[in-house]
Amino acid sequence: MKELPYYLIVLTFFLALSNELWSLGMFIDGVYYATISRNLSFGLGSFWNLYFTELSGVFYGHPPLAIWLQSMLFTIIGDSVYVERLYSLTTFLITGIFIHLIWKEIAYKKYLNFSWVVLLCWAILPLNGWACSNNFLENTMNMFVSSSIFFIIKNIKTNNIKYIYFASIMISLAFLSKGFTGIFPLSAYLGYFILFPKFGFKNMIVKSFQITIYFIIPLIILSVIQPSFFDYLIKYFDIQIIDNIIKTNTVVDRFYIVTQLIEQMRDFLILSTLSIVIYLFVYFLKSTNLLKQLKDSLWLVYIVIIFMFLPSSIFQDYFFPITRFPVINAIIHFNFLIGVLYLIIFNLQKSNFISIKEARKNMLFFFIIISLFILKIWRHHIIFLSKSYINVTSIVILAVIFLLVYYLKIRKNLLNQLKRNIGLFLTTIVVLLFDWTNLFYQLLKIINQFPLIFFLATLVFICYQIFRKKEIINTNQENRFLIFFLFIGLSGTLPIMLSQKQSWFYIITSLPFFSLAIALLITPILYFIFSKTHQLVPILIFTILFYFLGPFTMTSKTFLIPYTRYITFNSIKYQLNNVARDKPLLADIKLITDLVPKNTIIGFDFKKNWSTHAYFARYKNISLDVSRKKKHPFLISFEKGWKYDARTGKYVKSTTISSEIKEEYMKNYKRVKIATKKLHLYELKDK
Repeated sequence: MKELPYYLIVLTFFLALSNELWSLGMFIDGVYYATISRNLSFGLGSFWNLYFTELSGVFYGHPPLAIWLQSMLFTIIGDSVYVERLYSLTTFLITGIFIHLIWKEIAYKKYLNFSWVVLLCWAILPLNGWACSNNFLENTMNMFVSSSIFFIIKNIKTNNIKYIYFASIMISLAFLSKGFTGIFPLSAYLGYFILFPKFGFKNMIVKSFQITIYFIIPLIILSVIQPSFFDYLIKYFDIQIIDNIIKTNTVVDRFYIVTQLIEQMRDFLILSTLSIVIYLFVYFLKSTNLLKQLKDSLWLVYIVIIFMFLPSSIFQDYFFPITRFPVINAIIHFNFLIGVLYLIIFNLQKSNFISIKEARKNMLFFFIIISLFILKIWRHHIIFLSKSYINVTSIVILAVIFLLVYYLKIRKNLLNQLKRNIGLFLTTIVVLLFDWTNLFYQLLKIINQFPLIFFLATLVFICYQIFRKKEIINTNQENRFLIFFLFIGLSGTLPIMLSQKQSWFYIITSLPFFSLAIALLITPILYFIFSKTHQLVPILIFTILFYFLGPFTMTSKTFLIPYTRYITFNSIKYQLNNVARDKPLLADIKLITDLVPKNTIIGFDFKKNWSTHAYFARYKNISLDVSRKKKHPFLISFEKGWKYDARTGKYVKSTTISSEIKEEYMKNYKRVKIATKKLHLYELKDK
């Protein structure tokens, strides 16, 4: 499989971006779900009566399917902190397979083997790596949602009703994993009809009705076979739906979820904006018949692209000043490089590696490159407008340098060479004339300031192509599918605004569809580049990445995308040897759980420190009693005047309960002498 190295590169990137996956410590929700799953596999609780701790009662927070599926892995492997991590990774791998299958159904024929592009777009989204590391229920729901869209597309293409059955079952399973947030694929036929009117209004109504009915029927059958399901559903609806819509507020603004989506899409906005600029440039070349000339000189085009963003600072040490006069230094360096170039091309031509015609063309091309490159190196010294984005006076200097054209020995043929290759030479001059690095940074800055405007601009550009039937790069069908996947993604995001209980990870299940949309936009560009790439190149890249990001080295690197975000890559070995979050708390808990028997109840003097409750339950099934109604053999308490802050991952100064109550409650306890930092273990004196 020729594309296998690309898929391996994407997988390696994803594992490195999931930079807490194999480390101890986890977001509190993930710890709770792992604890309940572990308990279920050990016979504590049942499918409809999920058990967290002895004191917590039945867990009605979410439907139980995802937790039950994870418990199966605990049953197979046993109790290990890596079970929930392996399960979480598996859900993402399965989701990735269905994203790959969706791409195979909708991509243009020559792009079928480029599903690695959409997988890369999906993998680099910061939320995905974080969610994979922290064991969210959305990870399981993602599998069923993406598979349901795959079956819906199969039904549209084949008109085979069995795919509606499959899709509706997947939506039912998504509902049983996280509730109503998993049923948004029911809107897919409506979205398809809007973008593809030939699908037919009647057909859309019939299929939407069918998939809705087939989604409901399995739930009705389940409620008849398992009456506990109906009771569970009623309690879930009261606790999680009614209370969340009417009472619970975790955000001030209902548009919070939209702002979080835009935050995740910043990388995509950059890619889409750059893609549109490239498309318009290619469209200009097509309309002026210059594209053919560039296609005949692809390797020269690659050189131009490299020089576009090549920082001149890395060459400063090699272009040292020979005299005190910058202009003379520039001329000396220019003459030296031209001389070396002439010797190389002259010898290649004498050895019959290239023809005289090719020698003249390449000499002229590199003459322009060297001229502009020397200007780039010395422009801060010889050009007064050093901060401008274009070398204004370089045009004049370039004209003067052309007077030295005798180096080329083609004075008589110069105009003919320029005429025959006018597209290549004009493109080279325009591209190298600008300070593209500075322009690129400014573009990132503007996108960062006005992300929504650039998103809308992208939509306008795509809609313009669709309704004017103007195929700049993509076909009309690909553009319509692009909008279709945006519609699906938004249908999974916007309904969340009904409630003011929102978290940024609620949009996890919509991200595959935004990734499909951006991949449809940028794949033609990447196809142009990578279809000509030798297979050894991705193999070499994968080998290097796997060495530095795999289990061989302790690697942790953070990179800044200017004006956008930081990206951290952690090798698997680094993850295994480091605690990702809650490090000081976990260190104290480890010392305490080594002494306290598992499956016990101990006292605790701070009710709402949920991370502490979760970790004790996860590692030793220890329940923390905060009622102070009973004296247990053991008690844990934060050092006076301290508590643990899960948001910062540090112990912070704070009061727990009042000093009088604490002293009265703890007077019959003595501290156990272990090297804990701020969370201490106490033992009943008359034990």
